[in-house]
Amino acid sequence: MLFWALIALRGGASNQSIKMMIMKQPAVAIATIAAIVDFVLGYYLMLNKKQFLVNRQTYRFLMVSQLIGQVLVGNLLCGVLAILGMYKAKTLKKTQDNISPIVIAISLVAVLLALCFMLILLLEF
Repeated sequence: MLFWALIALRGGASNQSIKMMIMKQPAVAIATIAAIVDFVLGYYLMLNKKQFLVNRQTYRFLMVSQLIGQVLVGNLLCGVLAILGMYKAKTLKKTQDNISPIVIAISLVAVLLALCFMLILLLEF
């Protein structure tokens, strides 16, 4: 949400619409995709927090995928928070469960963030 406010502020300062900024600056478009993916994942996890906090394995999978995905797209603060989350996972029960829909959703988000990373590489090289 704050990312959209920043884009709107930058658009207002440069007298451009958000659509024009995204079309003219591919890096802004990629960052927008990453922000939308993060927002959707956060909302989904907020609704299903009891399911992914059930065992340590699911929670660590979430934290590792977030660490990798966020560092790839340049979001270092979320990477540090994911490392802290992995450290705090020691308090959760260590059980073995079947693959839950949470793991599938997290995997899809990781793939989307990896695609954003590939787009960033294409822009740079």
